[in-house]
Amino acid sequence: MISCASIYHHEIPDFMKPYLETEAIERLKFVDMNCGMNYTSFRRFVHIEAYSRFHHSLGCALIVWHFTHDQKQSLAALFHDIATPAFSHVIDFVHHDYLKQETTENLTAEFIRRDAGITKLLEKDGILLNEVSDYHIYPIADNDSPRLSADRLEYICGDILDFKLSDEETVKRLYNDLCIMINEEGHEELVFMHDDYASQFAHLALECGRIYSGDENRYAMDFLADLLRDALDEKLLGEEDLYRSEEDVIALLRNSRFKERLKIFMNLCRTERCDPTDPLSRVTDAKKRYINPLCRNGYRIAAKNENIRQEIREFLDIDYRYPVKGVWNE
Repeated sequence: MISCASIYHHEIPDFMKPYLETEAIERLKFVDMNCGMNYTSFRRFVHIEAYSRFHHSLGCALIVWHFTHDQKQSLAALFHDIATPAFSHVIDFVHHDYLKQETTENLTAEFIRRDAGITKLLEKDGILLNEVSDYHIYPIADNDSPRLSADRLEYICGDILDFKLSDEETVKRLYNDLCIMINEEGHEELVFMHDDYASQFAHLALECGRIYSGDENRYAMDFLADLLRDALDEKLLGEEDLYRSEEDVIALLRNSRFKERLKIFMNLCRTERCDPTDPLSRVTDAKKRYINPLCRNGYRIAAKNENIRQEIREFLDIDYRYPVKGVWNE
């Protein structure tokens, strides 16, 4: 199980603990950050460790608490994925929102409101719903890409470990080099004290970004999205089923007429470019995730490091609009 919580802060603050036991937050333990890829047979994912939205959300909250000691900002970070359905961003693909991936974000307030445990705790703590239902209002929790926020910092650190791009000691060193400063737009931002750490983090973030938008991820997430869309259209799944555990949804599909398509998805082991006339081909564009960290002296690392600048340029220049097909184990 991937969790960087102990890196982000030495303990979970007392005010946060009861929120972690609420039904809506507990549900996130059964939604993995790998967007269904952990059910495929691709080499990178076939033995990957579980990395849940629960641990991501807790990590975000602890990062915000560590740097701000602000209860409202920390809870907003904790709640930011509360409306995330099974297979996470695959549902954005279902709704043809694979470039922005924001389909479920406007449901955050509703999911908080529905949970009696959370609303009771907020009332006890004297916190209004609108103070914790939109983490975008807190720039340490979230800001515009390619800036660094708690959300991006957490999932990149988690994926550095989950994808085995580096080790825990590296993540600790990078994290401990951060502080809060005011950026070029007058907002608070997480900033690296040393250029070499900023460069290392930017490089590792790009490695993660290449995986997120790579052929395997795009093909498999689009394949699973089509399967889920068809199951929803035929009423074999309801929207409410997407808020059950991922294992529950897999079981429903396995016991439906879609079981053979599910088997193909789970046996996908590689992709290859193909002719657009190939019946298995898919052309899927991608959201490109990367970070250009701010440094203590006021510049972003790509302005000083030519290698990072070139890496970012090459990543942004990739055109993913070419046909790809999946290959699966029979």
